[in-house]
Amino acid sequence: MRSGKYKEYQGELCSIYILKEFKGQGIGKSLAKSVIKELEKLGINTMLVVFVLENKNSRLFYEAMGGKIIDKIEVKIAGKKLNELVYGWDNN
Repeated sequence: MRSGKYKEYQGELCSIYILKEFKGQGIGKSLAKSVIKELEKLGINTMLVVFVLENKNSRLFYEAMGGKIIDKIEVKIAGKKLNELVYGWDNN
């Protein structure tokens, strides 16, 4: 990860953005699976997903895909303090 804080995770998926009108069609799942497949080809079996806002439903997507919350980071966006979640996957 850019911070170097999570050294036990080799791969990283920064985030997935899907337009509202295309959500629920499996596009995000397909994208995430493609990333995982490519990482596995490289022998990488661990991955982070970072910058997932705690107050957004998108976090449920990452949890349904098997991600586990490993950290919470407080950030300031547009003058508001928000929490971003860090998810980890381990396919070992």
